[in-house]
Amino acid sequence: MRPVVFIPEFIHASGRQALSIECDLVTPWKEGTSIMDVPQSDTEHRAPLYEADAVIVRTFTISSEDMQRSQRLRAIVNHGVGVDNIDLKAAAEHGIPVAYTPTGNTNAVAEHVVALMMALSRRVVPARQALIEGQFNRRNEFQGAEVAGKTLGIIGMGRIGRQIVKKALGLDMKVIAYDAFVSASDFPAHVLRKENISHLLSGSDYITLHVPLTDQTHHMINRETIGLMKSDARVINTSRGPVIDQEALHGALLDGRLGGAALDVFEEEPLSAHHPLNDLPNTILTPHIAGLTETAMERISMQSAQAVLNLLHGRPAEFPITDEMGF
Repeated sequence: MRPVVFIPEFIHASGRQALSIECDLVTPWKEGTSIMDVPQSDTEHRAPLYEADAVIVRTFTISSEDMQRSQRLRAIVNHGVGVDNIDLKAAAEHGIPVAYTPTGNTNAVAEHVVALMMALSRRVVPARQALIEGQFNRRNEFQGAEVAGKTLGIIGMGRIGRQIVKKALGLDMKVIAYDAFVSASDFPAHVLRKENISHLLSGSDYITLHVPLTDQTHHMINRETIGLMKSDARVINTSRGPVIDQEALHGALLDGRLGGAALDVFEEEPLSAHHPLNDLPNTILTPHIAGLTETAMERISMQSAQAVLNLLHGRPAEFPITDEMGF
């Protein structure tokens, strides 16, 4: 009997083709249902999980209750980096191995951070809005800022943080960084390591977040930490939405206590079209697309497929989730 792999969200065709040689795939989104995060009570859309041998998820959540009902489940693979959508403790208790794909979208996310930073600096979004409203002559209102010579503060010196360092230095920026788990000797060259987050926040013109969502990082950007920032600082978040207290951020942007914010992730996804952040001219909001390039999606789908095949055959995945990782 061929193993069944449940894929509730879109992945690139290359990974599906690799899996289809040995597995039967359940992909409801191909029939027009793009599942993002199905509530626990939605048994219809969750039903395929309970009959699957493996599952590949992006933002789809898998709880302890799901695992109790999934008697055949032998592998959970996260198509991406963040794994806060999976109950890792429950997976360990049920003996279900979990793997992820942390290298597939590193460059894509780093490029998106640079794109957001430049768009904020040059006020691209409000300028475009004025143009399409027939207000070309308002152009002098949209004088932007140059990033050369400015200080970029990076919170989290993992793969993505290090990739951003290379790009920022190429833009003639100064780079400072904070990561409690990386020693000064392991920091990239030309990056000034800050001993605490307060020093980074107060010394940065731009701040970009690259941390997992944990109890320690939840709302790490809040009313108090925003108060440490320069009044014209700009914040960029492509990690996990709840790392920022959105209510505090909105208040600071509205009151002029912060220069701008570019968010690709949100406390609740999808973000409501009526969310107050949408009404601010000094924000740029994108729908969790930092890692979505053709190259990255193909790479991650192949890595996810290989992880599933390895685990189903009793082989170790290239990037397993372990207790020592601290997720």
